[in-house]
Amino acid sequence: MLLMRILAALPNRFLWWDPRLKERMLPVYAYPGFWTHCLAQSTFAGEAIFTAAARSAPAAPRCTLVVNAQDPAVGNNAIRELAARWRRWTPAYALEIWDDLGKVHDVIDPSTYPAARTRVYPRLAALLEGSPS
Repeated sequence: MLLMRILAALPNRFLWWDPRLKERMLPVYAYPGFWTHCLAQSTFAGEAIFTAAARSAPAAPRCTLVVNAQDPAVGNNAIRELAARWRRWTPAYALEIWDDLGKVHDVIDPSTYPAARTRVYPRLAALLEGSPS
C-alpha cells in the first residue's frame, strides 16, 4: 500500500502495458496502458472491499466469483480470501475455480480466447441459471 500511496501523491502518469507496441497493442478495444492514479485508486478500492468483507455482511443476497486458476495476470489468492470472508457471513457467496482454461487472462473474449464460446459461455450461463458448472 505504501507504493500506491506514493503513486497517488505523485503527478498522474500514463504507462504502456508494452512500451514497444504502445497503442498498437491488441485487442484494439482494450486500453494499451494505465494511469498511475487509476492503479492507486483501484488498489485502495480493493482494500476497502477487503476491509468491509471482514466487518460486515455483503449487500447482495448472493454472488458467485469465477476464476481461472491459471490466470497469469490476477491474484487468485486474493480472490480466494475475499470469497472466504464473504462466506463467513453467508453461504450464498460461492467461488468457482476453473482449472482447465490454460494460462490466459481474458477468457471471456472470443477474439483473444477463441474457445470462450464453447468452454466458458455455457458454464457461465449455467451459473446464471442457478446450476453448478
